[in-house]
Amino acid sequence: MSSRLLPAFRPSRYIRTRFTYGLFLPPLVRPIFSFLKQKPQNEPLSDEEVRAYLRESIEDENYLKNNKNLREFEFPGAQPYDIEVNMANWDVFLYTRDFPATDSERSLRNVSKVLTYPITIASVLHKHGPFTLKNRLTSEGLKSLLALRSTLYPLQENKDIKHLRAAEIVRIFIVGSRAEGYLPTYIYLQLSHLFPMTAFHIYFIGPQALPPRHTQPFTQHLNQRLSFSWSNLTYHDYHDSLYPFDPYMDVFFLFSPGFGQPDGKLSWAKSLKKILGTKCAVFITGYDAKDMADDVRALEAEEWPVDEEGEINESSKTKLEYDWLLTPGENPFRSLKRDINANDVRDSIFSNWGIFGIRGKKYELKLADEGVEEQYEEIDELEEEESEIKSIPGNR
Repeated sequence: MSSRLLPAFRPSRYIRTRFTYGLFLPPLVRPIFSFLKQKPQNEPLSDEEVRAYLRESIEDENYLKNNKNLREFEFPGAQPYDIEVNMANWDVFLYTRDFPATDSERSLRNVSKVLTYPITIASVLHKHGPFTLKNRLTSEGLKSLLALRSTLYPLQENKDIKHLRAAEIVRIFIVGSRAEGYLPTYIYLQLSHLFPMTAFHIYFIGPQALPPRHTQPFTQHLNQRLSFSWSNLTYHDYHDSLYPFDPYMDVFFLFSPGFGQPDGKLSWAKSLKKILGTKCAVFITGYDAKDMADDVRALEAEEWPVDEEGEINESSKTKLEYDWLLTPGENPFRSLKRDINANDVRDSIFSNWGIFGIRGKKYELKLADEGVEEQYEEIDELEEEESEIKSIPGNR
């Protein structure tokens, strides 16, 4: 069955709001030095270029308002088991998923605007996603994704939710949630279609996470395999209620958190410390090259105002410890539709322009030196000799 976008919902409205009014909550990000050395800058656009994308944006808005039956928003249902999905980029994904009426640039812009959040999540987790060891994924990143995929692609396929244990439900935590939590929930059905053997519970967490007309946290079950929870608590206040965490079944996404904003470190220090402590994979996006570079520099800085216990201490200058999972770069599933700053039309962004990933640092246990190892070997030999002596009759 195909779904239809509700006429009252204008996806650009919410996403534009999060940018126009500067609603930036700082989450989590980290760099690769080659990316930082590029010093990405947003080159100023000429007047002709500004007029061109303003015209394009106005035409797109009029198209959405004046057309009630938009076929591009009739999303496909379950994926046939004998047809694989290719998640290299928007074009091949929409083709292999058999999306209708996405043969024009305007249709592609509109669809990418709505789907950039769930499909960015899916592209990271999917076995045919764009990120590999040859394309920005690190060895630690491969380990984390293999752990998650062992749950997403179970060997024994069981389609009945009644036989799934609670531990088999993959939890996706979207921290600092804003526009992604305002989307109609059926938009996230694409996750269920791409991972038909997995049940998901998606958490939207953050002071601005609650959708319009909601004032209290709540949970909603769309179907047997897809549930949602919204909470307007900050993550560090919500963290303890989510225990225990499992890197095989839990993953974090932070969409344009804004670590590089003036108050970013202070706002995110406590939450970020707890997120990294879970040792679960964390993937972070930025709305343009400069935004992502600023977040990465902030993440690398040794100036996080948090102490060893995870409490805010402005006199403390702590460096966060983490491993790289995915090096910074462009996101193949970014929104292709510009969001324009109403206060300065020369200022525009693309939602989820770039992405990178980190995880709380894991340490390997090693012996202090070879001498220690030799001592352990001698102790083992002595214990073996004693056991042999005791085994001789009359020596017990």
